[in-house]
Amino acid sequence: MRYTPSIPIINLNIMENRHNNRTITICAKVTPNEKIRYSKIAESHGISFSEWIASILNIYQDGYGELKINPVRENELLNEISNLKQKIIQLQAILDFKNSIIENGKKGFNRSF
Repeated sequence: MRYTPSIPIINLNIMENRHNNRTITICAKVTPNEKIRYSKIAESHGISFSEWIASILNIYQDGYGELKINPVRENELLNEISNLKQKIIQLQAILDFKNSIIENGKKGFNRSF
């Protein structure tokens, strides 16, 4: 499954801050509405906009073009799929049983006339 990032990074400039090697500036072109939306997402997680951007870059640093799912979340989803498949099998068995009752009832009804 291919993933196209919703953050349209058109121009990426990295300039090292000589006073602190842990701080760099990354420029990205986004619309004002996108910046507002991203800022709200960061705020909802209790982090600054720049911390949120850094976390997004860390998440996708090795996966550009690919959607990567957290292995724990992937296992949760696989378990949910398995449970839903079991439920479908159970519901199909109930449906088959009720359909057989209906068919047997029709046969008995037709014989009485």
